[in-house]
Amino acid sequence: MIRTFIAIDLPEEMKDELSKITDRLDLKGIKSVERDNFHITLKFLGEMREDEIEKIVKKLYEIDFDPFNLKVCGSGVFPSPKRARIVWIGVKGDLPRLVEIIEEKMAEIGFEREKRFHSHITVARVKRSDGEIKERINKFLREYKNINIGEIKIDNFRLKKSTLTKKGPVYETIQEFTFK
Repeated sequence: MIRTFIAIDLPEEMKDELSKITDRLDLKGIKSVERDNFHITLKFLGEMREDEIEKIVKKLYEIDFDPFNLKVCGSGVFPSPKRARIVWIGVKGDLPRLVEIIEEKMAEIGFEREKRFHSHITVARVKRSDGEIKERINKFLREYKNINIGEIKIDNFRLKKSTLTKKGPVYETIQEFTFK
């Protein structure tokens, strides 16, 4: 079984900018995402067999979408500031439309539709929650609430494989899908 998801990989310059930001969160109990693992998840698919992956690839090749720009800006946490588990940087642009098309294609082969999509880049995971960590997160949110990191051109998305290791997840591209 292969753990899979659909995502947009970020340009190297954007990963550099995000790394500078995550350095500000460095604290025991907060695990920053590794620089090479920054991405925008469009849909998590879960554990798949090889034959299922072939069906997924075939469906994803049916997607016809134009290149577009994304603005990387703002910050927040999931599920809430009081119970933060994920720290993220926001993304604005045509992603919801692309995700809707992906959801439609995946539903055609039996995947359940996601209830809600919130475009973001996960930059850290909160492992424990004490006063010092809550204060660090609140400070981060105040400082980066209105951050504008820049724009990136999106002309593809990828089916990715996630291998969980002791050092954290390792992501590999199974297939790239380029916009026309």
